[in-house]
Amino acid sequence: MRLPPGAPIVEKLITDQLGISRTPVRDAIRLLAEEGLVVIRPQSGTNVARIDRRELEEGRLIRRALEVEGIRLAVHRIDAAAIERLRDILSLQERAAQQKRHTEFMDYDDKLHQTISELSGHPRLWRVINSSKAQLDRIRHLATLQPRQEDRTIAQHRAIIEALARKSESRSVKALEHHLDDAYRRLDVLLKQHAEMFE
Repeated sequence: MRLPPGAPIVEKLITDQLGISRTPVRDAIRLLAEEGLVVIRPQSGTNVARIDRRELEEGRLIRRALEVEGIRLAVHRIDAAAIERLRDILSLQERAAQQKRHTEFMDYDDKLHQTISELSGHPRLWRVINSSKAQLDRIRHLATLQPRQEDRTIAQHRAIIEALARKSESRSVKALEHHLDDAYRRLDVLLKQHAEMFE
């Protein structure tokens, strides 16, 4: 979201800025196009893609389904060391929020969810989730800038960790579902506020 949907992408500017040749830049742009993040139009140029509502919803469904199943499995495998690791990630996320480092906040958000998914005993789970949420991540960056949004996320993450620490499958699932559903409701508000960014 540093470049808004519709913004032009000029290869020469990127190569000059990064001090690299055009080949890796073209390869990167091609990969971004495959993920639906940029649109390449021959003889017209390359632009940042608008956020695809269908892909956004599909990413949400995949993420919710796989994370919920992952936490069900993680509850039975979790130990004190894993809980401490999750609490450490949460502390780092809180510090990032306090210092208004939004990108870092998002990185710790993903790290916490990834750690829980990996505790399921299925390491590919997070790779599948991560590969399906590109459109979702774009609007998540907008969401972190909303007032009190980060505080809300941290409180929900704390509830998830505490439920895991109690080894309660039902509480863990409920806390995670609440967190994911609440986040998506807030994304829906952004979708209405920034309709020009979507297709």
